[in-house]
Amino acid sequence: MAALPPENVVADSSRPATPLVSVLVRSTDRPTLARALNSISSQTYSAIEIVVVAASGSTHAALPEFWNGRPLRFLPANARLTRPIAANVLVASARGRYLNFLDDDDEFLPSHVQTLVDALMRADHKRLAYSICRVYDAGGVDCGRLGKAGHHLLMFHQNRFAIHAALFDRSLVDQGVRFDTKFDRLEDLDFFVACGARTDFEFVPEETCVWNAFAGQSGMGFASNFDSAQQQRFTLMIREKWRKQFEKWGKDPEGILSVAESAAAFGRLDVSAKLFGKIRDLSWSDEALRGRVAALSSRLREAPASVAR
Repeated sequence: MAALPPENVVADSSRPATPLVSVLVRSTDRPTLARALNSISSQTYSAIEIVVVAASGSTHAALPEFWNGRPLRFLPANARLTRPIAANVLVASARGRYLNFLDDDDEFLPSHVQTLVDALMRADHKRLAYSICRVYDAGGVDCGRLGKAGHHLLMFHQNRFAIHAALFDRSLVDQGVRFDTKFDRLEDLDFFVACGARTDFEFVPEETCVWNAFAGQSGMGFASNFDSAQQQRFTLMIREKWRKQFEKWGKDPEGILSVAESAAAFGRLDVSAKLFGKIRDLSWSDEALRGRVAALSSRLREAPASVAR
């Protein structure tokens, strides 16, 4: 009898094996859950399993074994789960080679999974790929974008992509990367710093998902879903936990350039100029990096004379 394919690969005799993707949903049984699940089942990529954990506890309604033809595993819970604990339950239950989170109030665009799987399979040594997310307000109006290329050092200041914009290889989980249960907020940023300590990331400059940032209760979004005190508290906790890793990244000239570019983009030209002064006279062998240095230098030259250089 022929051996069965491993669980994280879907066999198809007409083409090379297709890696299974586990889409992981932390659900509090909100009305938006069906929309999120519909966005998963509408993916152009074929090999997907949906795994939903009842983060709201025993009051969560049961879910069917299939959602629009896609296999679904529902993980009940006897009590409410914190955000990191719910995430760890999902990670431990995932069977796919690749994993991707999606909270129950957000959405994928139809090509999201296919786009990121293709990117990772082309990216050689990189084990996480991320894309651009559309940001919608409470009325469903498009109000911006989240997702940009950059060095890991940028995570000292903020995450540069939404959690559901990232697809990552399960080998990171096998190496022990988990959500730290001390982080009731910014648990995704902490998780991605841990990933960044082990791999480079592949940025895909395409819009593949939607973040309803004004919904939810994390305090890490916008308007009523923003809590500045909580954000500052957990940002400082992450900086302290990963201090040595950030110091290591901070010695990389490309990291300093990325932070200087980000500061300039946010109008902090004084901060940008100070950082740029540390790397301005370095010799850059990479043509793309030389172009970025030249572009930032030009912008700072055009800044008001009051900006320190």
